[in-house]
Amino acid sequence: MKTLKCAVAGMLALAGSAGAATIGFDSLTNPGFAQYVPATYVEQGFVFASTWNDVYALYSYGLDSSGYNADSTGATLSADENGVGIVVSRVGGGSFTLDSFDLAFNPGYDNPGAVRFEYTDGTGTHSSTLDFSDAYTLHTFAFGYTGVTSFTLWDDDFQLDNVKVTATASAVPEPATYGMLLAGIAALVAKRRRKA
Repeated sequence: MKTLKCAVAGMLALAGSAGAATIGFDSLTNPGFAQYVPATYVEQGFVFASTWNDVYALYSYGLDSSGYNADSTGATLSADENGVGIVVSRVGGGSFTLDSFDLAFNPGYDNPGAVRFEYTDGTGTHSSTLDFSDAYTLHTFAFGYTGVTSFTLWDDDFQLDNVKVTATASAVPEPATYGMLLAGIAALVAKRRRKA
């Protein structure tokens, strides 16, 4: 029976895993105006990495009374320098579905307009501009892009929040692979019975 349990666990591991996540950066919530975050931040199996490897590359807004934080009850993630991007990918690689995310412009900027957006999938890298010139509050952009391996938001005048993604399961093995696994298990069980 123990052998059978191990076999089932092995088959489930071979099938890979998938799961939906909403990443809200609330672990970065702080009582001040803002706090710096390491150049690479990980949450729920996804990496948020600055294109500028510096200790001051990323930051999150706090809950002070300045009104700069677009998320009044939690945190948002932002880049600290003009021309710097935030690249989002899965820990260890792999593809995912990009469902949506929220963006807001930092209230300290006089002329909000657009953020450059790129995503990479099996067909290459695709670029566009996300326009939300009137949004100092969080605005949702919905995508539903599948097979995404990474996406990047460029420039330092946005706050990112509520990233909704679904990790794609690893490829399911062919039936022949399961057949070989089960045949091996049957041989082990038969050998064990002969010894008993």
